[in-house]
Amino acid sequence: MLMRFCIVPVVLAFFAAAPGCAPNFYFAGYAYGGAEVDSPLLGYQVAVEVSALGIREAADTNGWAFGLIPLMPCGWQAFKSPESLMHSYRKVRHSQWRDKTEPDDAEVYYPYELGLDLAETIQYDLKSSNLFRDVRFAYEGKYCAYGEKDVERYYPAVLFSIEVAEMTWYRYPTFYGVSMAGAIGWVIGLPVSYGTCRLVLEVEAVDVKHDETLWEKEYVAEPICVEWIYSNWGAGKSWCAALKQIMTEMRGDLVENIPEFERKMAEFEREAEKESEEESEDDW
Repeated sequence: MLMRFCIVPVVLAFFAAAPGCAPNFYFAGYAYGGAEVDSPLLGYQVAVEVSALGIREAADTNGWAFGLIPLMPCGWQAFKSPESLMHSYRKVRHSQWRDKTEPDDAEVYYPYELGLDLAETIQYDLKSSNLFRDVRFAYEGKYCAYGEKDVERYYPAVLFSIEVAEMTWYRYPTFYGVSMAGAIGWVIGLPVSYGTCRLVLEVEAVDVKHDETLWEKEYVAEPICVEWIYSNWGAGKSWCAALKQIMTEMRGDLVENIPEFERKMAEFEREAEKESEEESEDDW
């Protein structure tokens, strides 16, 4: 009987060493904010473009004698490309992303794309803010919006270029040893891991017509992430919390800076007209 009781923590420890399966989308549970203003502050179309593959360090690491699991009471992991933990393919049903040749009730699988997941979430959040006349995100040569038809002809005055500078899940699995006390910890449902989810986004607003920067800022969020043995496996809720913190701060910054956008755009236009006039005089 004692032997059987001690086997329980050994088996569960191996499951704890690997993160649980993530949802089909990291940001599927994201809580969108409401309108910031009654009418748009910037009467132009804007677009969102997210790069998730550029400057990030993508190497995942394990530490603290992971080879001795479950003899070690805890471990340390850093997932610098957490999308690798996502299902190899995301399941889509009744989605605008499905293959149009498939029947409406078909379950279709597509490779998970972090940049697309983020872009769609940020686009809809900015649109919900009512700060702009219209917001879409750029994807494969088209401009898209959640729940709306994709379009190729869309002329944004401002492009929000967003770089995922860091997206790291710092995870500390807990194993509680192989003793009877450790087994009790598993049975009563203690956490299988602690940690944080660090998300760093570099945001640049660009005047599309003149290819000039209107505003830029780096945003950092690092909420805690606790996985319980009976619930909340994976880091989806914490990634949603991180993005929510960033978007809440970004909304406030945009309310403050949008008037400056218009001033700079007008200034860039005057400078372009002046340069054009000078070139015409030189040609004459």
